[in-house]
Amino acid sequence: MTGRMRRISLENKTFVLTLTAGLLPSCWLTFILYRSQHTNIFDLLLLLFLVLMVFVLALYLRRRLVYQLATSTNILEALTSGDYSMRVRDLTHTGAFSEFNRVLNLLAEMMAQQNIVSREKHILLHKVISQIDVAIIAADEHHNITLVNPAAKRLFGYPCFDMEGW
Repeated sequence: MTGRMRRISLENKTFVLTLTAGLLPSCWLTFILYRSQHTNIFDLLLLLFLVLMVFVLALYLRRRLVYQLATSTNILEALTSGDYSMRVRDLTHTGAFSEFNRVLNLLAEMMAQQNIVSREKHILLHKVISQIDVAIIAADEHHNITLVNPAAKRLFGYPCFDMEGW
């Protein structure tokens, strides 16, 4: 494979391979028509139609591939930005993309569930920390106070928001 061929995108490689696979029989048909003694306009129109159909089908295949890859990319971008509500539709087909879409939907569902559980735990922890009668003060790695509960406020006599960031 040459250096130029490696820089071509997957969808363009698919387009070129589809055109090559379809145009080789067209070239063979052109050779046969050229060698025959009685080539008429119908044979030439048939050849033109065949070449046109190969080109249209190659474009259609490229378009479907680009659509599928763009859809998968959009779903992955949504997941990385924290939007777990997006899903891939049309899982009725079989094949590699269908399996990839099924796994992508499963990943989105698992991340949505984990996000809900994490939020519930955070809310519960916040309620426990704010209601407990023990002073709780948390600091980060730079020794800045990041969390002070109401019991610590009562103990030290400072409002919580004044103590954070010390």
